[in-house]
Amino acid sequence: MRRKLFETIALVAFIACLISASAWAVPGVINYQGRLTNNSDCVLSGDYQIWFFLYNNAGNGGTALWDEVQNVPVDQGIFSVLLGKVTPFPAGLFDNDSLYMEVVIQKPDTGDWETLPQRQRFTSVAYAMKADHAAAAANADHALTAESATHATGADTALNADYATKAGHATTADTAINAGHATTAGTAIDATNWTGSGGGTQEDPKVEWANNANNANTAKNADTAKNAANESLAARAGDADTVDGKHASELLDISGDTQTKAGGLNVNGKVGIGTPGPAFNLDVNGIINAAEIYKNGAPLAQSNPGAVPAASWPDFDAAAPFLLKNALWVGWDSSVKAWKYCKESDNDRGITDPGNPTGWTVNGTTIGYFNGNLDRLAPGTHINNRYNPEMMASRCNQDDIQVKVGSFWVDKYACRIIDVGANYTGTTWKDDSADMTTSANLDVPPYWMAFSQKDRGSTGMTWFVAGKAAVNAGKRMLHNDEWQLAALGTARSEGNGIAKGSTWASVADQDVSQYGVVGMAGNLWEWVADWAQAGKTWQTSDGQSTAPWPSSGGYGGDNTWNINGRAHNGAAWVDGAPAALLRGDCWGNGAEAGVFAINANLAPSSWSGYFGFRCSR
Repeated sequence: MRRKLFETIALVAFIACLISASAWAVPGVINYQGRLTNNSDCVLSGDYQIWFFLYNNAGNGGTALWDEVQNVPVDQGIFSVLLGKVTPFPAGLFDNDSLYMEVVIQKPDTGDWETLPQRQRFTSVAYAMKADHAAAAANADHALTAESATHATGADTALNADYATKAGHATTADTAINAGHATTAGTAIDATNWTGSGGGTQEDPKVEWANNANNANTAKNADTAKNAANESLAARAGDADTVDGKHASELLDISGDTQTKAGGLNVNGKVGIGTPGPAFNLDVNGIINAAEIYKNGAPLAQSNPGAVPAASWPDFDAAAPFLLKNALWVGWDSSVKAWKYCKESDNDRGITDPGNPTGWTVNGTTIGYFNGNLDRLAPGTHINNRYNPEMMASRCNQDDIQVKVGSFWVDKYACRIIDVGANYTGTTWKDDSADMTTSANLDVPPYWMAFSQKDRGSTGMTWFVAGKAAVNAGKRMLHNDEWQLAALGTARSEGNGIAKGSTWASVADQDVSQYGVVGMAGNLWEWVADWAQAGKTWQTSDGQSTAPWPSSGGYGGDNTWNINGRAHNGAAWVDGAPAALLRGDCWGNGAEAGVFAINANLAPSSWSGYFGFRCSR
């Protein structure tokens, strides 16, 4: 048996006449509407090539008296076309009392054409075509195509009231022509394709889905809606903008799938504005201009938010060392696709991360939206790059907390190197491992990433491993001057019992810098980006070269030229090795530690359990 892929039902058919000298001229175009389903009776959507034929016989074969092909948009199974728009009807065509419509549809997947199994008969009666099966419209004396209008008992002139199955009160809809899909309308039900009593010059305005347009029979001056094609809810249908005492723009209020506002639109499905195939409950293809948009009672992001208001900038103590008091946090809200800010008010110095910005309830004062310009934020602003879609921490779902200091961001805590693996979901913490002491050039995988987390930082890496982990995370190592500025205000000058770095379960004021950076003195010696001359205990002759790098670890036989001094390369003290700077001193050196402590006697190939680092961007 041949498988039937398509089924169409002629829902509505009425004539929109071209201007003619005769009041009873042959129609120029016919508005033909139908419902398209597949063999499982599921409605179809999309653009279909449909070929229409008119024959003078009901069976197969014969010679077509007229035909044309149109590209027809189908939305939730419903389509509407103007027959005769492509190929004009020949003169005398409708003198024939027995005309049959045959519909052939092209399958979008194969390109084959399929003929629907039954031709439909219709005849010219004044300006309306009679569609079959208008069975139960017992008293719809003039509802000539009121197919399935089982309750349209008094719709004397309600032509084309297709599927008005509950139009029990349509008795006064004298001019509500073509009231399709008016399932719950009151009196002037569902002015779909509504012409209006004074609509003689409307050229198929298609003012679609005007459900529940009560008393729309008073919109007699909708002639001016001539160009209102596809304007949903009759938003520009001339004088019809006061339907039932409400402007059309007031009639749509969607909550979930169903509108509940009195006199509005009942939507069981999806609504599209500017798109024939909406994918969501409300799908807008274009720009939305609204004073405020709410989700679950809370306002959504503004279309053009400005900068963070000055009242929400970070606060600082009034007396020296002027430490950060209340931080400003920023982050990306992935649910509304917008940047948010959140101002602390608990004198926490930015120690407590407020978490995912999706949970920040906008109140217009301490929490709101801003333009996302991270370069213009005030010093002391905090961000967790887990909620920054431009950073690797977001991809890896890792905390990575940074603080704004002047024009750059600096890690709030000494970095932890995390091996996230090739799938970027790993959580292995790298600390004092052998591969961190020998990986100089080719051996550092792109999956070792430096993240600033409220826990003990990694130790035991060479300068090269630290730098590569920073780059892998989309950051860089701090320069010496940046480190100095970020550390100012940190009061700690001795280790005070901190063992091999701190987990920062609690943070004392002496561990916090002016801008809220933690542990920059007396915690770990921190590598910075800069290299320098080592101590002047050895002097080369002019242009002299030497090979100061370790024999193992991937350094090859690379030389240096005219580098003064001696530095420890990780294996021994050597002549001609540059020094990579270390700052802040560590937990084991007591009062020697501080924000002015600096070490320039260790080569970048050196490492120690006292060495860590932090990053910038």
